[in-house]
Amino acid sequence: MPKKPDDGRNEPQMVSFSDVARLVVELGYVDNMTRAGVRRISLSHPRWPIREDQLLQIGNAKVMPWPPVKEFFRDIYEAKGRGPDKEPRQSRKKPAAEQ
Repeated sequence: MPKKPDDGRNEPQMVSFSDVARLVVELGYVDNMTRAGVRRISLSHPRWPIREDQLLQIGNAKVMPWPPVKEFFRDIYEAKGRGPDKEPRQSRKKPAAEQ
């Protein structure tokens, strides 16, 4: 998917993992993303720009500066995804004892 240019809108300086997920989809850097997906990337990608000790706790959310995270998704990160299902999904049937 081609990446959209920045549209010049006002963007936040600090963002939570949920905000990052929403913004990277809105900006077209990835097709879809969840808060958990951003968190997983932050813990596993060797070039993630924010160290764990740089996160700020505000209420129940951890926040980080948006500009380096935006640059990471725009210039470095390439979404891989888990790919298509290899077999059709199986329906969940309850065992006979539970019916």
